Amino acid sequence: MLPVVAAFALAALAAAYHLLTRRRHKQALQQVRADEERKAAQLRAAESALGDVARALVSGGQWEAEFPPQLRDTSLATALYRVLSGVSTAVSLGVEAARRDARVRVEQIRTVAEREQQEYVRSLRACLADLTHRAGPARPPDTPRTHEDHDAVAGGLPTQDAVAVRLATINYAILAGSRFAPAGPTSLADLVRASCGRAGVTERARLVQIPEVMVHGDAVEGLTHLLAALLDNAGRASTSVQVACDARPDSSAYLLVDDAGPGMTADQLATARGLLNETGPEMLLRLGARPQLGLRTVGALTRYFGIGTDLISPAPWGGTRVILTLPSTLLAHPAPARPHEGGEAVGGSGRRGTAEDWIAGTRRARTQEAHR
Repeated sequence: MLPVVAAFALAALAAAYHLLTRRRHKQALQQVRADEERKAAQLRAAESALGDVARALVSGGQWEAEFPPQLRDTSLATALYRVLSGVSTAVSLGVEAARRDARVRVEQIRTVAEREQQEYVRSLRACLADLTHRAGPARPPDTPRTHEDHDAVAGGLPTQDAVAVRLATINYAILAGSRFAPAGPTSLADLVRASCGRAGVTERARLVQIPEVMVHGDAVEGLTHLLAALLDNAGRASTSVQVACDARPDSSAYLLVDDAGPGMTADQLATARGLLNETGPEMLLRLGARPQLGLRTVGALTRYFGIGTDLISPAPWGGTRVILTLPSTLLAHPAPARPHEGGEAVGGSGRRGTAEDWIAGTRRARTQEAHR
């Protein structure tokens, strides 16, 4: 009996051992499969993360995101962090070096361009100074000039007109950076008369209410040419021009230039104001076939002297009005305003007229131009 019991016991132990072995083997297989799946997931996460990192580094940025959960607290993550840190530092240094090199190259190009531009402007200024000297003595008769398209903005150069040649050469010189030499203090009325002569509109210009105000010597020549440029434009658009002045209580003054031309459209006004606001001698490089020098020169001089400027069209009497606001720093010894009664004709016999006569003349001029 005892041997039978022993045999059954051995068989039971063998069966139990077999079952335990199979269970352990099964658990080991499951663990291996889980490890393989985890490693596969880590590899996929690493590939995805490395792709994101590569794209970020190629675009010049830095990768600051965290690794996927599958890679956290793993030796692979630690190794990748070290590699990426080194690569990111190297890329950042390379990008910064490239930027420094680009900045140096841009600065070199800018320096060369500025030097060439300055040389061009200097040579142009010397040429214009010679042209101005040659054109200066010429003084043609003061005859009304007309233009077929009534373009008060164009500033084109009439053929064989020495006055226009002289104005244009001085305009170029001013736009190139030249400035006038100081002169002695001059009355505003004498300055306006000189401007009329320089623009060749003496016989067609009328002065109205010019107060007894002196202009500082440093501003005389510049203001004379500024006003001459405006009168030249006005004379091209109209057979009559008027210059009026209104002294202000704060010792400044408004200087008004009116013409009897067809006026400007809204687009022409916008273009004219844009020309007044152009700055820098580099504008000489982009003047084009129609340089439109007059208003560009006016803008340069008004900025230099701190003179306010505006354009109105249609003006109260038709045509276009230019308003100059002369600051008190340009005016010397302002006396109590004693304006001339009515208006003064600049040329001819020096006879006096009235503002009403000028308005009537303006209307007649516009009627004649309309039927021309």
